Formats: sequence, structure tokens, C-alpha cells
Amino acid sequence: MSLPAGITTITVTGQHVLDMGGEPLNGFFVFTPSGPVSDPAAATLLEGSATGEVIAGVMTPLVIPTTDSVSPAFTYTITTRLAVPDATAPPPVTGVPIPASLGATVDISTLL
Repeated sequence: MSLPAGITTITVTGQHVLDMGGEPLNGFFVFTPSGPVSDPAAATLLEGSATGEVIAGVMTPLVIPTTDSVSPAFTYTITTRLAVPDATAPPPVTGVPIPASLGATVDISTLL
């Protein structure tokens, strides 16, 4: 799905998603906004989560709204769903701001 014009976006990437032994992982990172992302100027309301897939340690680039692109600003909860043998999934990371000041692209390791 493409996002409406006027909403600033950022591309989240990941190049070295590895387990503790250095082996590449597969799975997903799920980005859930703290509330609906609303832009009255563009008559837009976005709800739900965005999912970035990780295959062989590389995250497919994921384009999401920056947290300061609308008013009021919001944050993301990032949930990690990676296939790690004999490991418990880490708890979600909550309250993550992803502002436009990070640039056009940010690596997932910067956010976690």
C-alpha cells in the first residue's frame, strides 16, 4: 500500500539480522503505532501494523510514516518475531520515536 502525499515516510532496513552465533535469521519485525495515524489535511486515517520480513538475515525495506509526520505525534511498538532456536521471543520495544530527522533510511538495529 502506498502512503498518501504529505505524510513524511522513512524506510526501515536491516542487513545483518543474526543470532548470537552469527547465523542469519528469518522472521518479521512488526511496527504498531501507538494510535491511529491521522492527517486531516490529506483526509487520511491509517490503522493497523506494518510488517518487515527478514529472510536470511536481511530485512525487506519497509516504508512507514515518521512519528512526527502528523499531529499529534505518535510512537511505535516494535515486536520481534524471529526464528531463533531454543530462545524465547524478546518483549516488544515500546514508545519508539522514528522522526524524520533520522533521514530517509534507518537500520532496524538503531531502533531496537
